[in-house]
Formats: sequence, structure tokens, C-alpha cells
Amino acid sequence: MKAYRTLLSPLMAAVAVVAGGFVLFNLAFVVYALVVTLPAILSGQPVDWVTSALPVILGTTGLSVLIGLAVWYLVDKKLRKHTLLASLLTVPLMAILVVIGIGFYGQSDVVIAAIGALVILPILAYCLWKKVPWVYTLAVAYVGVLGILMMVFDVQI
Repeated sequence: MKAYRTLLSPLMAAVAVVAGGFVLFNLAFVVYALVVTLPAILSGQPVDWVTSALPVILGTTGLSVLIGLAVWYLVDKKLRKHTLLASLLTVPLMAILVVIGIGFYGQSDVVIAAIGALVILPILAYCLWKKVPWVYTLAVAYVGVLGILMMVFDVQI
């Protein structure tokens, strides 16, 4: 059982950072969209997508709680806190890359990638230099790869 737990703990930590970061970013994006459209909702203007927002928010919140519980029970105690914090780290990092993409919309993808790299690479270097737990490095690298994939596949937000 000990060998099984030793193998399962880092695997679950990696899955939690990747899946948890993705779920949390989507939850943050939906909540932000609701906040931005709140004046239109309060003024009585019809906003079609708002009726489907509550199930999405509840579903992603529930999924976030399930991932958190899985981390709590399946990840070694010394890695638990770092895994949850690394998952949370993905949200502001991805938000920064999205803001860069929106702010420099219309510019060359090379320019946008270079500016994104100016954000991601120093953080990645810091993680490696300070020898922080590997889940933080994974989170930063994951966000960087997602940012590149968003550019390559022309994901529009």
C-alpha cells in the first residue's frame, strides 16, 4: 500500500495542478463575465447566456471541490499545500497572458509570444533557481504551454 501511495501522490498532484488550474480558470472567466454584464442584467436588458451560467458555476465549483478533496486525501502531506497553491497560481498567470493577448490583439503572434515569454520565463527561472516544489514549476510551464496553444489554435475569448 505504501508503494502505491508513493506512486499515486505525485501523479495526483500533477493531475490536480493541470485539471484544477483549467477548472479554476474557467470558473474565474465565467464569474468575470457575470460581473462585467451585471449592469445589463440589473437594468433588465436580456442577456441570453446568463440563464446557463449558474449551472456552469455550480458544476465547476463542485469539480474544484472534488479536485481539492482528492488532493487532500491522495497527495502526501508535505506536497498538499503546494499542490493547491500551484493550482491557484495558474489562474493569475493565465489571466495575465489573456490580458496580454487582448491588449496586443492585431499585433504579430511573435510579438505577443515574446511579451508573454517576458512574463513566464522569469517566473519559471525563479522556480528553478529557488528550487521550489516541482508543482509550481509544473504550473508555470503548463500555463506557458497553454498560452502557446491558444495562439497556435487561434482561440478567441
